[in-house]
Amino acid sequence: MSHMVIYRGADGKPGYHQTDDIHDAVMYVESLRNDKDVDHARIFRLEEVTFEYRPYYRVEINTGGAPAAAPAVSAVADTNGHEDVVETTEASDDDDDAVDEVEEAIDEVEDVADDVSDDVVDDSDDDADDAGDEAPTSGARRGLFGR
Repeated sequence: MSHMVIYRGADGKPGYHQTDDIHDAVMYVESLRNDKDVDHARIFRLEEVTFEYRPYYRVEINTGGAPAAAPAVSAVADTNGHEDVVETTEASDDDDDAVDEVEEAIDEVEDVADDVSDDVVDDSDDDADDAGDEAPTSGARRGLFGR
């Protein structure tokens, strides 16, 4: 494990020295004390901190109407259960109509998607019958890229 020696030189400038183990760090502090008259050196243990990048997507739909009086404010929802991240939203009463319109549009899109996926499943069953192969009858629907 790496260690870091942090000290302030006689001229007042901060100094840093990284070592591979604690023994080398102690030897460096002794040389600072004996050779450079540095009295206040500190040794720190360095550990790697693991982290990951997570994309955050935010979708906004402009209905063409007047802009909302209060803009929506949101934070990233925490997926690991940490208490320091909270999801909040502020919205005005004028947004209720826009929400209703969006919900109706989503319902229409879902209906069209169901119709299209039913057609795809029906067409694939016809092709399987033409080839003389039996199509699986598990009742599971296949998606757009399913096999």
